[in-house]
Amino acid sequence: MNPIFSTTVYDGKKDYDDITLLKSQLEENGITSINDVELTFHIYDADTYETITDSDTIKFSAE
Repeated sequence: MNPIFSTTVYDGKKDYDDITLLKSQLEENGITSINDVELTFHIYDADTYETITDSDTIKFSAE
């Protein structure tokens, strides 16, 4: 799935934001509950759109 998530984080700062999962994508993928999450981040420069880095996979429990 490709959830909707975009936020700007300035140098030396951090941000807390929401990730939106579309009900239709959950249904299409047979997902009825979310217990364990795996995700990656594509981080890029907001001015040039050049890639800064792509994160390793981050795993956590949503229970």
